Amino acid sequence: MFKYVLSNRVLGYCMLITFGVLFFFQAEAAHPAEGHFKQEGMANLLSLAGEWRGTLSYLDYGTGNKEAIGMAASISVTPDDAFLVTQSRFTDPGFDVFIMTLMTLDPETGDMIESFHRDRQIEHYRYPVKHLHVSKTGWTVICENKGRDADRPATIRRIFSLEGDIYTQRKEVDFLDDGQLEFFFRNESVLVRSEEQVSFDDFRKR
Repeated sequence: MFKYVLSNRVLGYCMLITFGVLFFFQAEAAHPAEGHFKQEGMANLLSLAGEWRGTLSYLDYGTGNKEAIGMAASISVTPDDAFLVTQSRFTDPGFDVFIMTLMTLDPETGDMIESFHRDRQIEHYRYPVKHLHVSKTGWTVICENKGRDADRPATIRRIFSLEGDIYTQRKEVDFLDDGQLEFFFRNESVLVRSEEQVSFDDFRKR
């Protein structure tokens, strides 16, 4: 049914490999996002700075199978504590992929704003924060927006979760052209904080 090569599928996911989301924390309970920037929330986000390694899983639209590949990320913070900078790498079978993202919150709306960089191309995204949950050991943030997936109109749901030293990002999709409200798994990264620094030297030598 779908005729996309792996590199396009993984490129679509790259837009979602942004290991960070800006949010605020005030209560140890689930509640709707208030939509306004809180400085204490930035502090929680900045705690994601460091090295991360794990696995990227995705739904292969061509075969209908769930595939998995290794990935790694190095997250840092700009000197003014305004942006989270993520450099990440993974293998799109046949070649290595490097991407970089900048993320922040709109101080007026609380929307997550992302700038995605790959192969000298830049794309920009805005995701309203719909829900957050905070506990003593971590947090979960859910964002949704309208967009396209597999060249079809869709509602795209992004779920960001930190539990201890495990950081998870999940993408779910609901196609808008099928007359049904049904979200399904598209892809997910599960990363664990690492003591080993992620290297990108091989990209610089090209």
